[in-house]
Amino acid sequence: MKRIKIKQVDAFTNVPFCGNPAGVITVASGLKEKQMLSMAREMNLSETIFFFPPTSPDVDLTVRWFTPTTEVDLCGHATIAGFYALAEEKKYGMEKPGNYKYRVQTKKGILRVLVKITKKGYIKITFFIPIPEFSKSEMDKSILKKIFNSSEDIFDDSLPIMSTGYLIVIPVKKIDALFGVNPNFLSMLKLSEKTGIKVFTLLSLETVDPISALHLRCFVPALGINEDPVTGSAQGEVGVYMVENRLISGKDGKYSYIGEQGDCLNRPGRVEVSIIEKNNKVDSLSITGSAVTVISGNMYM
Repeated sequence: MKRIKIKQVDAFTNVPFCGNPAGVITVASGLKEKQMLSMAREMNLSETIFFFPPTSPDVDLTVRWFTPTTEVDLCGHATIAGFYALAEEKKYGMEKPGNYKYRVQTKKGILRVLVKITKKGYIKITFFIPIPEFSKSEMDKSILKKIFNSSEDIFDDSLPIMSTGYLIVIPVKKIDALFGVNPNFLSMLKLSEKTGIKVFTLLSLETVDPISALHLRCFVPALGINEDPVTGSAQGEVGVYMVENRLISGKDGKYSYIGEQGDCLNRPGRVEVSIIEKNNKVDSLSITGSAVTVISGNMYM
């Protein structure tokens, strides 16, 4: 029987049982795809991340992400959780305080991760993610109203509904309306099959904390995740929506703010989003957060 070391790490928080939990396997060498999917299904978290040695001199390591039902090309919170676990275990050279840079092979290409470890042991991870391309969506609001089981018009008509083809941003008027939706996930799944949209995000510019810029809820039943507590990649992509629609202010093309998520699930998390714009076009997109390990043990297979 094979023994695999595994952790459960809460991302975008430093408080246990908050943020978004991810499964982390820091040493996944030798694992087959079927085994990884079985492990992700057993963990039953929105995502589990697996770390492998580099496959070329151009990268420092390789990662793969799995939901309980499928492999995905990108996951923000599991990356934050995973690199937190690597730093905690002092792997990949992270043996003392300092700033560490990594080039990571993923199915989305080579992506960058920065890890900062302070002298007091505080760990902060920045993940640079691909920049999405948004276009205006013609999604019928009557369909959305039924999907989100809303008895009234909760949508903010002053802001556009926009989509990347994979993710859709749907602005709502009030945070109370955001907290009050009760989605019909079967209908949402059918709409995903029809349109190709996998990630449904509801956006409110009203927030819980006054220092935050937005509050988000994220629904992904097409990938086996009815609602994701704190979605790093979606928070980052919505940041591009925020910049392109001039909903946040920046200086010299640089934008930085905090995005909220998870409060209505009693798993509050906060994501630092940073964007650099050049010639009125987003040139760099990153998400930053910390994490906390809540379970450490072994899985046998």
